[in-house]
Amino acid sequence: METDTVKTVDQHFKDLKKAFFSGKTQKIAWRKKQLAQLLLGFEELTDEINEAAKKDLGREEFTNWFIETSTIISQIKFDSSNLDTWAKPSKRDTPLPLGPAKSRVIYQPLGVVCVMGAWNFPFVTLFLPIVSAIMAGNCVMVKPSEMSPNCSAVARKIIQDYCDNECIKVVEGGADISVHCSQLKWDKICFTGSSEKGKLVAQAAAKNLVPCMLELGGK
Repeated sequence: METDTVKTVDQHFKDLKKAFFSGKTQKIAWRKKQLAQLLLGFEELTDEINEAAKKDLGREEFTNWFIETSTIISQIKFDSSNLDTWAKPSKRDTPLPLGPAKSRVIYQPLGVVCVMGAWNFPFVTLFLPIVSAIMAGNCVMVKPSEMSPNCSAVARKIIQDYCDNECIKVVEGGADISVHCSQLKWDKICFTGSSEKGKLVAQAAAKNLVPCMLELGGK
């Protein structure tokens, strides 16, 4: 596992904001390509993923594939097959006094999403939110748990070797990096971990009015 600095996090934050406002991630073709690349990464690095899970968690190959890898692959395929339908503008009824106007919902990405995963399910808690964020057209900052260092290193490899690193970036490090990430003005934070740490993330995010999606202790 590599260790990034707070300065690196700040630079990635600025770069991701710039990348999002370029409009690159809003293109359906870009989203599909990133999902396809993630799928390729999980298929090609299956052995490394299993080895990392064995070293960090003592998890056997089939168990890891069943709980984590197969779940992520299935979600990528499902989202990819439904992306065109989900991204399509949706018609709505127009109140009679506003006729002959027409109403519709045009789905827009939030912006830059920070995803922080848990140590005990280091791939599924990290990559399921990543898949959803990419599918919706967002830029993503990825922070794997430092408590599973071998899995964190493989997660970094997947992101850096298979994804568009202009729009999807990864940082590694200890609690100081996680704390700093929670203090930045993201457009959304997705955090999986303990209730105690989740409260700290939510408190830090609240200062910037950043919406959070918290999955805490299996709740």
